[in-house]
Amino acid sequence: MCLKWVGDVEYLVACYSSGLIFIMKLEISSNNVKSSSMKEFNSSKIDFKADLVFYKSIQLHKKSINALIYSKNYKLAVTAGEERSIILWDIYTRKVNKVLSGHTSSVISLTMNDYMNQLISLSNDKNVRIWDIRNMICIQTIQDT
Repeated sequence: MCLKWVGDVEYLVACYSSGLIFIMKLEISSNNVKSSSMKEFNSSKIDFKADLVFYKSIQLHKKSINALIYSKNYKLAVTAGEERSIILWDIYTRKVNKVLSGHTSSVISLTMNDYMNQLISLSNDKNVRIWDIRNMICIQTIQDT
């Protein structure tokens, strides 16, 4: 299971052991004015209330999700887990862009190097894979010996 705040769209994304992903949206109000963006309120001048409300759920995985990251540059959410595959999906449309395969064990961690256009994944068997995010291919595998 994992949890990630995506500030670009002000979503809280929660991933569960069932493979289900919940997306919650920030709803802000002040004096009967509602908004879906913190940018419209300046907290130093206006009192406001912020609540998370259920927005959408999606089922991209069949098994537990262990890792979730978001690339601001590519506007992609990336999830991985027990299925050994990595799913890149659009945070706005919730559509899958690409499924990356190659790990032979559960993926337990993800990180993004936006500067080098790389996604880095770590599996339970201590293998690290470096993916070129532009071409969606594995460019290097580092194995624990």
